[in-house]
Amino acid sequence: SGVGFNKKVVFTSGSRTLSVASAEMYEAPKLALGRRVGESGDEYLLLINGTNFGSGDYTASGQLQHANCTTVKWTSDSGVTCQVSAPSHDTIPWYNDTCPGGYVRNDWNISITVGEQESNTSTVYACLQCEANVVCSGNIKEACPANSTAPKGSGSFADCICLAGYSGPNGGPCEPCEAGTYKGTNGSDECSLCSAG
Repeated sequence: SGVGFNKKVVFTSGSRTLSVASAEMYEAPKLALGRRVGESGDEYLLLINGTNFGSGDYTASGQLQHANCTTVKWTSDSGVTCQVSAPSHDTIPWYNDTCPGGYVRNDWNISITVGEQESNTSTVYACLQCEANVVCSGNIKEACPANSTAPKGSGSFADCICLAGYSGPNGGPCEPCEAGTYKGTNGSDECSLCSAG
């Protein structure tokens, strides 16, 4: 299998030479799935698995949903690598189908072009950092308990702390301060008695 190559055939008869150029083409590359396999600084190395990538070394191009591959390199008939800079720390390629705490699955689309052969569109495992006031763990996103708040990228309910005017443990429940008491900051502190007068 392979994505194609050019060849030149030369015929010689006496003093005359005739050359014919032709192209041998194969099926287009077929992508299966991509995943992160390494990183260097702000660059991530992705391995794209599939078929029909050819039997020789070459450099191709890759189109991603969020950022194009800076380089695409052949590794085997069943894989190529893609070097990519993530657009921000809010979205990152990942090693498998389970995102780290504080992130939720948000896969990227990818296609590869080798010469004039364009692959199908497939996906690369990717993770999106969760917004504030939610908890993301095991690819599940849930809201913090009522009357609590959490920073962006929270991966545990312990990150949800009670708002000012409410008291309770981190992770809730957060109950309103009773009459005659107050709490002026976010956190797990108890409500304090109001000053007399």
